[in-house]
Amino acid sequence: FMRGIASGLSADQVLVLAATRECANTLRDSLALKLQGAVSGSLARTVSSFAFGVMRQAAVAAGQKLPELISGSEQDFILSELIEAEIGEIEAGTSVWPEGFTKQVLSLNGFRAELRDLVTVALEHGVSPDGLSQLGALHSKPEWQAASKLYEQYLHFVSKPEYEGRFDASMLLREATLILQASDSRSIKLVIVDDAQELTPAARRLVTALVSRGSGLVLFGDPDTATLGFRAAD
Repeated sequence: FMRGIASGLSADQVLVLAATRECANTLRDSLALKLQGAVSGSLARTVSSFAFGVMRQAAVAAGQKLPELISGSEQDFILSELIEAEIGEIEAGTSVWPEGFTKQVLSLNGFRAELRDLVTVALEHGVSPDGLSQLGALHSKPEWQAASKLYEQYLHFVSKPEYEGRFDASMLLREATLILQASDSRSIKLVIVDDAQELTPAARRLVTALVSRGSGLVLFGDPDTATLGFRAAD
């Protein structure tokens, strides 16, 4: 960061991305002490925070509703409602879930957590509900085929008018990437990524969109300390 400043870049032209909010806070404090100067924005941000800023700026420019984030607890509530309906189908004998996926299994918090992780990873990789079903058939995973129905229902749920301008974390990164790909802005000259081993597919696509217009890129990482593998970080 300081080498970028020494080479003539302003702090606003250097984007520092961290894996978590705690890491971003630590980096921000450290960089502020080194810089000893005023800046217009945060010196270090998470990828999601930066994506949210991109979405917000685009919404303001277009006169649209400001974006809001669907929290993890709200996402859990949505999935709980969908699972409850699926349990009703099990009781009615019309469920598509394979043997062993009883109503007791679907009622478990662990099942909901696994379903949420599956939906998140599918969104990260840009896999549609139909795509997930096809992958299930290809790899003999009937539970993926069954889950694709809930995945489709989840996407339908968050596309309702009352969810306009609201995004979960993976959808936020995807939409921000599309905005960056369509933009010709070159205000960011250098991108520095800390803990790059924690970049998920959606985060990697966002960083790629940033640097595809000529920005410099510096990555720091240690694969032995990776913690976001459950979200497809690699």
